Amino acid sequence: MLDVSGSMEGNLSLLRTSAQQLFARLRPDDLARVGSFGHEVVISPSFTHDPDELRRALPASIAADAPTPLWRAIDDALGAFGEGGGERHVILVLSDGKDSGPIGFRQRYVSQVEVIDRARAEDVMIYAIGMRSRGQRPMQPGIGPGGLQAMLMADLPDPGLARVAQETGGGYTEIRFGQDLGAAFARVADELHGQYLIGFAPPKRDGKVHNIEVRVNERGFKPRARKSYVAPQDKK
Repeated sequence: MLDVSGSMEGNLSLLRTSAQQLFARLRPDDLARVGSFGHEVVISPSFTHDPDELRRALPASIAADAPTPLWRAIDDALGAFGEGGGERHVILVLSDGKDSGPIGFRQRYVSQVEVIDRARAEDVMIYAIGMRSRGQRPMQPGIGPGGLQAMLMADLPDPGLARVAQETGGGYTEIRFGQDLGAAFARVADELHGQYLIGFAPPKRDGKVHNIEVRVNERGFKPRARKSYVAPQDKK
């Protein structure tokens, strides 16, 4: 899911080139769809391994006045998996801004908490890359210390992205100006191809959310795992 809000206007070429590095790392059994969010949320029609088809789904332009419907976009992406089998479901989202709320008056508001709850219930991992803005038109500072602080904070990605990734077992990376976005995409692909699956029998089958903690004995290693899970519920 690629952010095509107005603040990303100066990053379109970088975004397209970097996404293709991710496509090049797809293995024969990997399937992907491409989505973008700005004035609307758009997701390519079907999952595919064809890099040419994925490239054609990349955004070709960015509107300067486009908003950032971040949580709505992730919620739509959660619904794009459909009725799957035993596949592992992962969303990779790139954004440089803070959620701007619903796109239109008729759309239901989607919160960060709702995204976490749905991803947890549907067993979807969310990886996120936060990117500093590089719009073509520089922002002018407002009046007083508050205006300057607002200018400095305006190009920061939504702080909620890191929490969404952490709670769902994914990873979060923040890219600063001059850093390699393509390498960040590549690291996500490499990490997904090297993960372990650990299973256990839940002590309670009550349909409720329970905390979970994964530890490793080896010093210097930090596990990336979900912080909670929804236990299955026995039918009465």
